[in-house]
Amino acid sequence: MPWSYMNMRSYYMASRRLGIDIDMEHAILHGDGNVAIVQLEKIVMGSISKDTFGPLTANAEADAGVVITFPDGARAARALDGLSSDVITRLAVHGLSQKLGDSFANASKAENPLGWAKQRVADVIAQLEAGEWRVVSEAGPTVTLLGRALARATGHTVEESMAVIRDKEESLDEDAYKAWTKAMRAGAKIRKATAEIKAEDAAKALAAAPKDTGTGEDLANLFA
Repeated sequence: MPWSYMNMRSYYMASRRLGIDIDMEHAILHGDGNVAIVQLEKIVMGSISKDTFGPLTANAEADAGVVITFPDGARAARALDGLSSDVITRLAVHGLSQKLGDSFANASKAENPLGWAKQRVADVIAQLEAGEWRVVSEAGPTVTLLGRALARATGHTVEESMAVIRDKEESLDEDAYKAWTKAMRAGAKIRKATAEIKAEDAAKALAAAPKDTGTGEDLANLFA
């Protein structure tokens, strides 16, 4: 869709609201007005970073806390020191819930999702009780969508691609690994490969779907 005056004004106002500089001439010449505004917000919001400090982090010598860095360079930071014991306990419970929940986030990709999820939770609990922060289960899903997309985009096998992903998971801390996978998924080649794979999977699912024989549920009655 060509850029309208409202497109240009909205794009400019969005850039100001998000605190970034833009090249309006380049934007107008290289994109759809409505789409560009949405993409602008996604790009900017996706570039907000989070860094943790304190024991068991990459910044172990610093006071325990979190720093949020925004695209315009502004930062928001809060250390645990000075918070009430009740708040710190609530934060710990929230973090424990998130940690255990993250451990089985990809269970649907496993051959035995329930068994794999139980094992991942048990692994993380054992890891925490041992005073360690993270552990990678060897019984994880054999193939992920990112692994399939990486294989297609690079020409390597799925097994080789999954080995690269597992190596990153084992060598990076949790936040760094999440940032790496997010950046990988945002790349143009991976996005294209992912879209192709999803389309192919959807086509296969559609082909395997039951054929409408005119019998069975009477959906028209829902609107009677």
